[in-house]
Amino acid sequence: ESGTDVRVDAPFQCYYVFFYKMGQAHLGPDFLRKYFELLQNKPADMTKVLIALYELPTSRNPHTFQLSFASKLLHTVNNDLPLYDTIVAKQLRLYDQAGRNFDERLKSRLEIYDQLKTSIKYLLQNADIRGLLRDFRNEFQFVEKQISDVKALDFIIWASGQV
Repeated sequence: ESGTDVRVDAPFQCYYVFFYKMGQAHLGPDFLRKYFELLQNKPADMTKVLIALYELPTSRNPHTFQLSFASKLLHTVNNDLPLYDTIVAKQLRLYDQAGRNFDERLKSRLEIYDQLKTSIKYLLQNADIRGLLRDFRNEFQFVEKQISDVKALDFIIWASGQV
């Protein structure tokens, strides 16, 4: 826990936006300002984060459910929560049912995130996956408190989708 205020910490924001490729998403400065306000408040509820981000227009669309960026925000607050993006979704075969209206689309995103959490929990119980995580930590010289199992597994799943 640092005393950093991410709402005004320009180096942190710059790194975060670069790391999570937010600059490529045409989000705009107002979206990013509100995003870092949300992050500063350390939210824990995916529904509230999705709705808050939905209300912020991007430069391409006035209302979108930003499940990927919502999961990144929650993961930043709690590294035991998984990250969602299209690569992870494809690797784990998580399919969005889209929906026709706000409620259906919100429900679909929440169901996908629940499926992701269930999949990650299941994988972390697998002996082969535990061995893979051990090998990962040995290779990159990380101890468990430096990088959570969820974070390590997310990276492995994401990287396997890059091949």
